[in-house]
Amino acid sequence: MFSSTELYRHVSPSVVSIDNYDIHDKLAASGSGFFVSGDGHVVTNLHVIQGAHKVTVRLHNGTTMPACSVVGFDSTNDLAVLAVTGSGYSYLQLSTGKTEVGTRVYAIGDPMGLSSSMSDGIISGRPELDGVSYIQTTAPISPGSSGGPLVTSDGTAIGITSASLRGGQNLNLAIPAIAITNLLDKKQQPLSLAELNVRVEGTQGQQLTIEDDPVKLSAVWKEIQTNRLGDALTMMSEIPNTRRGSGFWIANGHVHFKLNNIGEAQSAFGKAVANNPNNTEALLRLALAWRFDHSSSDSWSIAVAMCRRVVTIDPTNVPAHIVLGISSADQGRRVGFFKTAVALDPEDFSAQYNLGVELLHHNEVKDAIQPLEVALRLEKKLDLGDYLFIDAVWPVSSLSTSSTTKSFQVPLKLALAYAYSNSNQYERAVKVYKEVLAVERNNPVAPWGLCFTYRVWRKDFKHPDALLWEKRAEGMDFMPAAHTDGYMPTIVYKYFGMFGGAKP
Repeated sequence: MFSSTELYRHVSPSVVSIDNYDIHDKLAASGSGFFVSGDGHVVTNLHVIQGAHKVTVRLHNGTTMPACSVVGFDSTNDLAVLAVTGSGYSYLQLSTGKTEVGTRVYAIGDPMGLSSSMSDGIISGRPELDGVSYIQTTAPISPGSSGGPLVTSDGTAIGITSASLRGGQNLNLAIPAIAITNLLDKKQQPLSLAELNVRVEGTQGQQLTIEDDPVKLSAVWKEIQTNRLGDALTMMSEIPNTRRGSGFWIANGHVHFKLNNIGEAQSAFGKAVANNPNNTEALLRLALAWRFDHSSSDSWSIAVAMCRRVVTIDPTNVPAHIVLGISSADQGRRVGFFKTAVALDPEDFSAQYNLGVELLHHNEVKDAIQPLEVALRLEKKLDLGDYLFIDAVWPVSSLSTSSTTKSFQVPLKLALAYAYSNSNQYERAVKVYKEVLAVERNNPVAPWGLCFTYRVWRKDFKHPDALLWEKRAEGMDFMPAAHTDGYMPTIVYKYFGMFGGAKP
């Protein structure tokens, strides 16, 4: 028996990532697989490669190669065996017995491109659904892990994980290894992908994509629009499993996200992705559910991986570039993602705002001015209730602005005034600070900003105007020492209204 660390080292070299490309060479689906022989046979789920014009297999060492042929498929059990060139591959032994309920098991795969991630759990049942036998497990199976191995602690593969929606149930199902063995024993004639697609279209296999009930789903969104979230969940519980498609799970995840049930939101958005791996709306919402998950140290990395999938599918997707920016740990990359979003859509408020604040945060004040000016112009016609806010350190001031703010004019003007002052545009800085005070006469930041601006502008620490504003500022509670105290919302993201579908 291996420890979990030893097991990962033993199994992961046998696990691969699989990408499905359509006739336009665009990524249509992704999943996992694993070698079942040293001479290049890889098992995966049939739905991972179904409809593909081209399939690539990425090995544990990063090498990517095309699948040469399909040497076997089983529509009933959602299985396919691919052949790749070469030999001497690490591979997994398949179980020949029936593992008991309660046995600890591990799922290893590539969820959303994160190479060889591992989760653990137990076998919780052996259900039979629509005449097909499954292993049910508590080990989480993420989108993109579909097709990976389910192994016991000795490294034996007892099944192949399946994240496909079968009757709208959960994702934690695996096909028993005996089905893989039976398929390998059949010695089918190798097929090209085109030949496979013709064969599969003629079979009566599982329903891979579940269609929504548009009438009932529209009624659910009406409840969400009026913030009757409990009623929306009740209505969704009455929709039959056979009509729970991607739209259903997006609505379900949306409600849980608003209720701050992040785990439930991740599960629901994950089911939407499993139902349609090419659904960029579901992928983006799932990315945000991970981005806001503070319980996992890997949450930002998972969000980034999901957004990269979206960008692969649609390079012009502005929200994906913004979420990449707010989730990147590298300042240069963040700026780059925001610049790309601005280039794609100069009228996107969140792109301009995030770019301006990010540049200002790193003291690139001259470059920050233009995007902040554009954001200020765009803000006047926005409903900020559509946006998500995250408070983060910003080296200017402490603001009372929060996620319930109806207007973002004041913080944007304070940011601009600071940028003007530090770019030697003193008159503009004074003008904007005074505009803030005309709206909020007790704002504590503006008079200090005026005090500092006059001191630098007039090159006189005791200039009368500087002393005037210092006296006024001292009557307030806040002193921005060295311009480093406090915070403001530095991430604004159009979540609730960003997609083309129903808006809550």
